[in-house]
Amino acid sequence: LRQARTSPSLGTRKSEEPSKESSKRLIASVLEQYTKHLRRPPSRVVVHKSSYFSVDELAGMQEALGEIPYFDFLTIGRSSLRFMRMGQEPPLRGTVIEVAPKKYVFYTGGYVPFLRVYPGMRIPSPLIVTHQLGTSPAQLVLSEILSLTKLNWNAAAFASATPITVDFSNNVGLILSELPMDVQPKAFYRYYM
Repeated sequence: LRQARTSPSLGTRKSEEPSKESSKRLIASVLEQYTKHLRRPPSRVVVHKSSYFSVDELAGMQEALGEIPYFDFLTIGRSSLRFMRMGQEPPLRGTVIEVAPKKYVFYTGGYVPFLRVYPGMRIPSPLIVTHQLGTSPAQLVLSEILSLTKLNWNAAAFASATPITVDFSNNVGLILSELPMDVQPKAFYRYYM
């Protein structure tokens, strides 16, 4: 929603703060595609975003959810905070520190006891996760984020620093920024691999 699209022939379109209506249309469109393909609506919707949701965005998305009782809206970004633990190894992968209500420093990279090693090249950099609005407990949404760091099948790494939802959307955004403004993007995953 926020990313400006650039086209060599048409220049850059200025990105604006998403409105209540545009956010509502976005979620309604996603729900329509989901229902079309699976022939039933989802029982839970989770939205990961790399910037904070505005009040209007949250209102529009909630309105679009209609009868869907379970939802979570999470902001996921890089944190400049670092924590250390006793000994030679970095913090454990999966370490969570609540720094404010519903705001967590979350190590998706770090020492893995099963492997007996930290499978990274640099000091692990945690995420900052803000559970802006939702019905699920923190333990569930954070464990889902941790699981989603292992779903990048196009990489040989043990896990990514960010969940595939954020990584993939950033990559798709780069691809879409090259499309001319008058071209409707394809909805199928195979166009973005």
